[in-house]
Amino acid sequence: MEQAADLLRDRGLDGVTMRALAEATGLPAATIQYQFGSKERLLIAAISCLRDRHAHRLKNLAHYFARSAGGYSDLADVMICTLGLGDREERTEQLAMFECMAQALRSPRLFPAIESWTSQLSAFWQDIAARNREGSAKGVFLFELHLGLMLHMSGIEPAVEGQLLAQEIVGRALRPAGQRRPPVWFRSALRNTLASPVPWLKADAPRTATARQIVAAAMRMAIDEGPGALSFRTVAARAKTSVSAIAHYFSTRHELLYATYRAIHEEIIAFTRSVGVASEQRYDSELAERIVTYSGDSRVSLLVAYSEFELVAARDPEFSALTRYFRMTRGLYHTRRHEPGFDAFGDAAFDVFALSFWMVGHALRMALQRHLPGEAGQADPDAVAFGFAQFAVQESGVGQ
Repeated sequence: MEQAADLLRDRGLDGVTMRALAEATGLPAATIQYQFGSKERLLIAAISCLRDRHAHRLKNLAHYFARSAGGYSDLADVMICTLGLGDREERTEQLAMFECMAQALRSPRLFPAIESWTSQLSAFWQDIAARNREGSAKGVFLFELHLGLMLHMSGIEPAVEGQLLAQEIVGRALRPAGQRRPPVWFRSALRNTLASPVPWLKADAPRTATARQIVAAAMRMAIDEGPGALSFRTVAARAKTSVSAIAHYFSTRHELLYATYRAIHEEIIAFTRSVGVASEQRYDSELAERIVTYSGDSRVSLLVAYSEFELVAARDPEFSALTRYFRMTRGLYHTRRHEPGFDAFGDAAFDVFALSFWMVGHALRMALQRHLPGEAGQADPDAVAFGFAQFAVQESGVGQ
């Protein structure tokens, strides 16, 4: 199980096979087959092992915070420490857990192992909120912010980039206004990203009928199966066209992935506007909840599917520049807004950028809850209102 967990951490879901485990352990494949019976049971064992490692780390952190002079008083420091972004092994284990979470949302048999992991993480933050004399809504917010940051930051190389960006986001989310520092790293990273775009990247996909058909098929596949399923061959089969047609419009898989990512993001924005939320309009928490959990006819929220592209990129060093582009531009939405006075590098832009990380965490929690039976799967009606209020976006007045 320990070696299977290491394979899951280092190679991802596809790397956990009977043959790979036989090579890693020196045991006969027949012995491993006898012990686990199937690849699915082997995968569940590997997930459980990673879960237990993470639970042990959380327990040690809880003891550390309880004994330290500051205790739990600075929640921003607690969040940064708990994220563990400076430790490569911890980051890759978290990356693997998110890959498994995304798979579990589509394959219910894996769900119990993942649900146990998220329950432990949720309980950790609820305990910290209680120690700080905060209500359960604050504990839910901390859990969701942690999920969103883990998803988007675990795959960053070099790790210091993720640490700096996470520190600014956490400071914005958890520190009083008078204690926040200007988002210097956010501005620098965004400027560098836009000044040095990925050389081969086309900002906009081709708009012919065939190209739109290809992107629509790729988007549906990414939502239903995950972006890792995208290849010229699989998308050609889904779009009922030829591989050569795919290659005509998208010279590399990178281009196809980016066009699909942008299409999902545009669908999220289109749905947002369809329910009456535009840049200059006000909205309430009920509308916000509909946006965050919007999944069309899929089992997976579009916000979750859109975020999964960073998991794919994190496993392949060739995708590192593309991942940075995903993360910093958010589908170019934040950098192409044309409202008067909107500065893509300003404080307002950073507020929306930081908000988006929590929104992904909230979408993940809601996606997980929909798989739980009975009342356990019901949403906390105060959770989304609390989260948006935390970022100064309230029902009573502040526009998105």
